[in-house]
Amino acid sequence: MIGKENIRGIKGRIRTILMEEWDPIGVSDIPEAADEYDSYLGGIYELIARGADTEEIGSYLRTIEVEQIELVIPDSQRIRAAASLLRLKPLCDQ
Repeated sequence: MIGKENIRGIKGRIRTILMEEWDPIGVSDIPEAADEYDSYLGGIYELIARGADTEEIGSYLRTIEVEQIELVIPDSQRIRAAASLLRLKPLCDQ
């Protein structure tokens, strides 16, 4: 079973990916907005941990864009972020 410290570390990496690669509202260069997407960390962690693929993670991000943020980014940007998030999967298996 993965420990709470490891989960926190993974969520920190998810946060970084969301800010650097996804960032639909364009706040990555504003230090005060570092926690802007934190409400999505748990759901994304769960997807990664249960073995979701890039398409499923991308779909989840798009749902957030449409239903929560009401701003849709280019598919290529979302898929690139989803692929980066999926690379965290081995960390969830430790």
